[in-house]
Amino acid sequence: MGSGAGIIVRASTAPGAGAIAMIEVHAPDGGALEAFLRSARIDPPASGRFGVRDLAGLDTGVVARPGEDHALLMTHGAAFIVEALLEHLRAGGATTPQSLPARAKYPEAEDAVEACMLDALATAAGPLAIDAIVLHAERWRRAASEERARATDHLRALMEPPIVALLGAPNVGKSTLTNAMAGRSVSIVADEPGTTRDHVGVLMECDGLTIHWLDTPGLQESGASVGSLEEAAEAMARRVVGRADLVVLCADAAGPGFEAVLARWGGAIGGRLVRCGLRADLGEVPGAEVMTSGTTGAGLADLARAIRAHLASDEAVFSGHLWRFHPELPPPRKCPRTPGSPELRGRIGRSDGASVD
Repeated sequence: MGSGAGIIVRASTAPGAGAIAMIEVHAPDGGALEAFLRSARIDPPASGRFGVRDLAGLDTGVVARPGEDHALLMTHGAAFIVEALLEHLRAGGATTPQSLPARAKYPEAEDAVEACMLDALATAAGPLAIDAIVLHAERWRRAASEERARATDHLRALMEPPIVALLGAPNVGKSTLTNAMAGRSVSIVADEPGTTRDHVGVLMECDGLTIHWLDTPGLQESGASVGSLEEAAEAMARRVVGRADLVVLCADAAGPGFEAVLARWGGAIGGRLVRCGLRADLGEVPGAEVMTSGTTGAGLADLARAIRAHLASDEAVFSGHLWRFHPELPPPRKCPRTPGSPELRGRIGRSDGASVD
């Protein structure tokens, strides 16, 4: 028995005893599938057909072939029969990887690009990710070899929610803002400095982008007398900020401004930041990019758009660099450019409400 190169087998039914078990067999092409099954003493049906077959003398079951390169072996569900059949197939060179390639997961896909698109959509983190995957799958099909070669995973934030950390002095309204952005109570809110001494995290959507939002403890003023609890909270806040993909720097009109926070924390912040003025009813905060009020809801949509623009801008998502949204996308090849799909262009919208050109 042999010819198992490139053959993948796996049990696709839940572990444990059952009436029927199913084993999937995936091959690079129809010829390889037929050669492997015959070498395993299993008679392969024609593509699109099924039949009762002897399963290498280990059992009698149904063999279905939903596609040229894909077969389903349906055997009795006893665990020892399933494992014996899997071991028999592996002895012929088949492998059982921890995760299946996209093409094997989605044999109904028209091509490798569609299989990668379906696999990526299954783990998309939000509505913006879904639109972007569909758009870049279409772009990938049309892309010339050179454009595919230059493609990168620069929109990873669409698949793995980025960390957005709030940073600011105590009692400026960060917890109220967190609750307002989340649409529910996730933070303790009190008019007492230092109420949040641990970071509060919540998964939320900002203008279509799913993010991990972290509300850090309020920063004590430089030179203020602090206890061990406050020192530990500030050390934790530094760790959170160091990991963040974006920092929302918070201040209000009554407290220390943005520059006072940056003077102490500029080195820790490092990357991108948004200056957000809180408690807009108290007045403008000098240098604020966005003014918000967690109490009235004013400016929350503006803040969501600002966060999304830093992490996944319209330019990057809709008209920028080609996104390698799945590691198994087909490699560069020569193919002519063709005009984009007008149906796709009309369906996918930008955050400003305009359609994609």
